Amino acid sequence: MQTNLPTILQDDFAMSKDLFVLNYKELLRSDIASGQPSDDTLVSYYSAIDSFLAWCAHYNLSPLDLIEQHLKAYRDDLINKRLKVTSIAFKLTAVRRFYQSAMRWHIIGHNPVEYVSSGRDPNADLLGIKYITAGKFEYLINCIDIRDENNKIVESRVRDRTIILFMGIEGLRTVEISRMSIEDIDREQQTILIHGKGHNNYIFPRPDTFATLERYLEIKSASIPDQDGAPVFTAVGNRNGNKRITRSGIRKAVNFWFSKAGIRQTEKDLGLSCHLLRHTCGTLLYQETKDLQLVKETLRHKDLKMSSRYAHLQDRLLNRYTREIPIKPPEDL
Repeated sequence: MQTNLPTILQDDFAMSKDLFVLNYKELLRSDIASGQPSDDTLVSYYSAIDSFLAWCAHYNLSPLDLIEQHLKAYRDDLINKRLKVTSIAFKLTAVRRFYQSAMRWHIIGHNPVEYVSSGRDPNADLLGIKYITAGKFEYLINCIDIRDENNKIVESRVRDRTIILFMGIEGLRTVEISRMSIEDIDREQQTILIHGKGHNNYIFPRPDTFATLERYLEIKSASIPDQDGAPVFTAVGNRNGNKRITRSGIRKAVNFWFSKAGIRQTEKDLGLSCHLLRHTCGTLLYQETKDLQLVKETLRHKDLKMSSRYAHLQDRLLNRYTREIPIKPPEDL
């Protein structure tokens, strides 16, 4: 029977630092995306790591003998080259995975890049990624009372709650919500085929959001099929009732509940859109996992650099760089 072991493991060998570096691409593959990375993902990781190894060679440094200060020097070189903070964050993420793989092979005992941030960006607009906290998101969901004053379930409210859950927890876009058809749902496998921006992907919702979808389908009125099938989320009312909900209809519904939950209160808040929920999914997922690959797969980004924005956001939130300013406020209150 043909073995699936990497070529390097098919003969007797003694893993060494030099051997790991020479064969890191073959060894790292199994650590990315549960061993099934896309070609684009591999190219991005390999390019970033090769660039780092070239930097080490330029300074005659052994990559697996470096300490944190070396990695900070590498980060500073990237800053001096005027790379965007998101690009630096991605490069550090790739190098971090390189060292994580070496640790799994028991070649090194610690990850020297673990606490190296992507650096300060004085021109970065932290509010460029707007999101809400997990507590605020739960409050938003709880604001949607699915029953009226007569204790009767209101279909549109169940629909809106389901839409917001799928946007905030599963990261769906408005176009993906609108295009979702009943034929796309595999209830046995609990998967959904999503029709996105020029390409389709399967998503694997967590059990509670999928159960919410099933409850909505049980109580909703019959859908009017169109060229894409029987729509999951439909409009209510006399004019478009039971027809596929439009993207503007989704935005109107979400904005209504944003106002109810106090997320949209001032003129400044009017700029908040449904995409706030998608950013919430990406931000909270990275907060909990620190895994950009998971964020990329969940949000279905084509480029891992898109996902690295969430790493930069967390870096700014966690480090609070102004603590370095040597000023102590008075404590007379």
